Amino acid sequence: MCRHLHTTNFREIRMLIPIKTIRKKMLYVSATKFSGRQADSVQDNQLWNALLRASILIGRRAAICRMDQSIIDSHGKPYFLPAIHCVLISLLLPDAVTRILTNPHWRRHPMARHRLFISQTIASGETLCLDDEQGHYLSRVLRLKPGNEVVLFDDSGYEYPSIIDELEKKKVLIRAGKPTLRESESPLQIRLIQGISRGERMDFVIQKATELGVHRITPILTEYSVVKLKNDRANKRLLHWQKIAQSACEQCGRNKLPIIDEPAPLHEFLSANTTTDCRLLLQPTANHALHEINDSPTSLDLLIGPEGGISNKESELLSISGFTPVSLGPRTLRTETAALAAIAILQSHYGDL
Repeated sequence: MCRHLHTTNFREIRMLIPIKTIRKKMLYVSATKFSGRQADSVQDNQLWNALLRASILIGRRAAICRMDQSIIDSHGKPYFLPAIHCVLISLLLPDAVTRILTNPHWRRHPMARHRLFISQTIASGETLCLDDEQGHYLSRVLRLKPGNEVVLFDDSGYEYPSIIDELEKKKVLIRAGKPTLRESESPLQIRLIQGISRGERMDFVIQKATELGVHRITPILTEYSVVKLKNDRANKRLLHWQKIAQSACEQCGRNKLPIIDEPAPLHEFLSANTTTDCRLLLQPTANHALHEINDSPTSLDLLIGPEGGISNKESELLSISGFTPVSLGPRTLRTETAALAAIAILQSHYGDL
């Protein structure tokens, strides 16, 4: 093994370590794979991959960071690497370790700025007690500790940099800081009237429409809808969609949640009085393209049918209600693809993209 101390080929390194040692150290193959936020802290290049593989073979699942033998994951939490492991890696990959430690541009991975939606009204300086689900998310998923900072928002448009005072299994106390106003809403208020699609397609549309800045989402049932929602099932789906929108706001930086209406048949939606600058209906056979709109609206209704599309009778009703048929080009898109493409085009022309 001494003859191969300066090798940087992982295959050669693997052959130098006894098979029994590999089996003993790598008890679970899945434990050697990075995913989610762990993967964010790993540099995507061959050098880091070689170091990670070498550290895996000696029983560790993290990247080497400093000569002080510390390991920092994506949440800023320090771990300590035994001295013998540092020595072995330095012997196996001396050139790679030297390049990392002497790189002036290398620094620790910064702690992520975690955001959390609070359904209650937040006041500066008050201590908030979170529910069990949010407490589990902070302690088990994000692995935060007392003293860590999180950003709270309550759908008022303000966000509150806050400190975790107490973090236990069934009790989480957070002290709210001073509010700051950060405008992240689009000047174009889009109301997405989306035909309910089956499976995870509707969840996907809710999530991405929220990220793209849609102001309101109205799920509708049409003549060709495959999904049928009634009573309790409709209420459960509405709560599920609201949680998806909440999570999307936490991720994308919005401080106001989009309004999500209860699922309703198309004729009930048309009977309600709404006032917008423009009303659009996406149809593959329309004569005018979406980008050919001459108006400069500040608010609009965008209706997209489900997988089966819109019937001729419904198209006539929509035309009477003021909807203008438009298309997205010569190709027929899936309902979830059409929604995202149309929102992106509208936000690019009249919004903030």
